[in-house]
Amino acid sequence: YDVDGVHFDYIRYSTDKACYCNGCRERFERYLGRKIARWPQDVKGDPDIFEQWRKWRVANITVVVAGASKRIRSQKPGVKISAAVFSNPETAPNMVAQDWIDWCRKGYLDFVCPMNYLNSAVLQRATTQMQLKAVAGLPVKVYPGIGLSVFKKDGCDARRLSEQIVEIRECGAPGFSVFNFDKRALDALPQIFKNETGGIDE
Repeated sequence: YDVDGVHFDYIRYSTDKACYCNGCRERFERYLGRKIARWPQDVKGDPDIFEQWRKWRVANITVVVAGASKRIRSQKPGVKISAAVFSNPETAPNMVAQDWIDWCRKGYLDFVCPMNYLNSAVLQRATTQMQLKAVAGLPVKVYPGIGLSVFKKDGCDARRLSEQIVEIRECGAPGFSVFNFDKRALDALPQIFKNETGGIDE
């Protein structure tokens, strides 16, 4: 396919409690090199086993990102590779096995879209600042995600969206992303565009 980019969405486990199925038990025991007597109680209760479990989960997700990224870059070097990531890079590895700072450090991604789906422009600024600091010096761009879908349905989508865009820009991020592209976005985005080009007043 002649595409300009490949985006990883849901490239993570669902929660910090997934997954304890029989298949995961078999694979984790093989990784660990021994059997787990009580499953999953021993994983949850033994700090040493749990730390191995955490590393194993992270490695499972990372190997997919790494493998796909290398394959994409070898076949079409100009394609941009991105991922939707949890907003806090420090807690994401433990919560959903998503070590996106490691992906950025190793060059697997060209940019990330942190899911900063917040109702507050002030929180958007603080979260964006934290993310930009986390990737400082790494070969990656950050396009913070604005959660249009979490806004109140009160007809003020364009205003709230504009406020968060301003905060993101003032933080120095090169761009932003909006979730999700539905009727609300189709209504709000043209209003912002017209404001920026002088088409309408406030």
